[in-house]
Amino acid sequence: MKASISCAFLSFLLQFSSCDRVKPKETHASNSAVHTSNATSANVFFERLFETSDGLSGLNLEKAYSYSMQISNATAYEGSQSLRIELRESDAEVAGGTRSELNLGHAQNKEQWYSFAVYFPAQYNTPDRAAEQIMQWHAVPDAGEEWRTPAKSLQIQNGRFIMKIGYNSQPISSASVPFEGEKQYDLGPVTTDAWQQFAFHVIHSYGSDGLVEVWKNGTKILEHRGGNSYNDTRLPYWKVGLYKWPWNGTGKTDVSTRVLYFDNIRQGTSAATLEEMTGKKITQPAPVSG
Repeated sequence: MKASISCAFLSFLLQFSSCDRVKPKETHASNSAVHTSNATSANVFFERLFETSDGLSGLNLEKAYSYSMQISNATAYEGSQSLRIELRESDAEVAGGTRSELNLGHAQNKEQWYSFAVYFPAQYNTPDRAAEQIMQWHAVPDAGEEWRTPAKSLQIQNGRFIMKIGYNSQPISSASVPFEGEKQYDLGPVTTDAWQQFAFHVIHSYGSDGLVEVWKNGTKILEHRGGNSYNDTRLPYWKVGLYKWPWNGTGKTDVSTRVLYFDNIRQGTSAATLEEMTGKKITQPAPVSG
């Protein structure tokens, strides 16, 4: 249902408003990531565990500075290293926005699996009324279209995980009114000083056959059936990291820095299983400061 008062009318509240959409500022210069992998399963075609110094080689890195994205031994979901992501409100914009993200390329098929583990240091005990995005499937506009907000994204707002899913079946969609339908799901609170493992089984579609299933720490927490994509020629590309559009330009919010860690990032075929995508959950490590 469309809000009775538009976000545009509430522009002075945009950075804190629940109706705010991700600013559709994006470039297509770096969304064809090379799927190099050490995956052992035939059903898992991409895997990064960040256990070596070259853990970022072959990937498209959308980052402004050296501190934005680093291999770290401060904590790990498995093994001894993970990927540390840092974003500051003063960071220069990259690909049209304030971001530090891995661009992991287009979906190879309509149906796929995706997974990652993520760790939030204690700084996330300070919630922000303005949203930030830690994962998205971003569409590429067809001829005659503009860049639009992602149809599917996992965001954090007010200390909670928010899954946003929209769709548009029209051949040409607009950035100002991108969706025919849109839903928002509260997936629960962000837990700090602990690893949280997410897995997604997705059928990318703007029609009734669309599917988004989400597991957190091995427990299924969402099943969305129906449209979840734009009617575009190309399938969307997957990104993980941090994107905080309220910081674009000179924007400020309740916080000025965000740090988190990613590990065990995987993509799988339609034949993949939850076990193949997630592996074995391990004992939680000692907290890290940031």
